[in-house]
Amino acid sequence: MNGVWRPGIYFNTEALQGLGNTEADLRSSEQALRLLVERLDELLLYVEPDSHGLVAYSHKTRELLILACTELENTWKYYMTLAGAVPANGNSFTTKDYVRLLKPLFLSEYEITMKPYSAVSVMRPFDGWDSNNPTKSLPWYDDYNKTKHDRTTYFAEAKLSNCLSAVAANLIMFCVRFSPHTLLEAPGTLAPLVNQLFGIQLRNANPQTFYVSKVQVPSNVTGSLICGNGKDWIQPWTRSPLQL
Repeated sequence: MNGVWRPGIYFNTEALQGLGNTEADLRSSEQALRLLVERLDELLLYVEPDSHGLVAYSHKTRELLILACTELENTWKYYMTLAGAVPANGNSFTTKDYVRLLKPLFLSEYEITMKPYSAVSVMRPFDGWDSNNPTKSLPWYDDYNKTKHDRTTYFAEAKLSNCLSAVAANLIMFCVRFSPHTLLEAPGTLAPLVNQLFGIQLRNANPQTFYVSKVQVPSNVTGSLICGNGKDWIQPWTRSPLQL
């Protein structure tokens, strides 16, 4: 499906072609995500994410939470546009629209762990997202809205645990658009930092939704071949449109 990674796409070149992205798209998203992860890593130099630190808040945590959630909204909007959707209220997209991405993008399958910090529970930021209550069913996002619009009353909602969930949500959206392999194994500075902090896996994924590549075996290959260079034989992917 256009713009939606599933297991079966591995190599970076086929991920770009198969998912409908360009090198410029990838580079821009890597830069945005690196900024979030670096800011989180800097926060963790001063605040230990244990039972006490996870509820700590400051202007720096609020800054990161707002930055992470606005970047997330940018990616959500990208997918709404990709699917040709229009805002339900006729004006601008809201969580009433964005919650429609949950199933087509398989968001609830993604599970994020913090490798160095055992006190941080496994994070599934989109688990429980409900169209009947599309904002409050994402507690960390609901808290972002509160502290963004009324810092005086809701400053404490800019806590570190919400920052972790918001950054984890951005990791998931990156994986959906570009594949986790691109994120975890690519050269550069982002992948080592992500690997140092995070573990990413799918939970209860349906194999029927996985992709199977079309392979064209060269005519000069003998019929007795049992292995070969699949990277050279994989044919271009055909993308079906994203439907919400």
